[in-house]
Amino acid sequence: TGVIYGIDPWRSEPCLEGLEQEHRDWWSNNVDLHKIHNECVDTIWRFGIQDHAVLVQARSQDCHGIIPVCDTLYIDGNHSEIASCRDVNLYLPKLKQNGYLWFDDVDWKSTKPAIQLIDKQCVLHTDGGNYRLYVKK
Repeated sequence: TGVIYGIDPWRSEPCLEGLEQEHRDWWSNNVDLHKIHNECVDTIWRFGIQDHAVLVQARSQDCHGIIPVCDTLYIDGNHSEIASCRDVNLYLPKLKQNGYLWFDDVDWKSTKPAIQLIDKQCVLHTDGGNYRLYVKK
């Protein structure tokens, strides 16, 4: 039951916003967003969850208003300091108390300020090295 919302612009420009040159180079040279989008849609169909999955083609800051209150939140957007903090500020308020927050790539220097924002509102449940699972207070 329930609905999964997936938000991604599927364009390289938003992925590059605010990133250091080494990460910009990696995203520019190694990622086929069209292929990833097609694989995502194919996976949704293969598992038969199309009635429970909504893909939103937009930047996260442009569509937070359509996302309802949720039980689980997974943040793995742009990893620049500005973008990762913005995602936490926009989406963490939508997470129910005692809801789960997954935050990916906590080992990036640029996501440390976003982690500090999360630590003020959540309790660490699991530290997986490059990701963390939190429970909202």
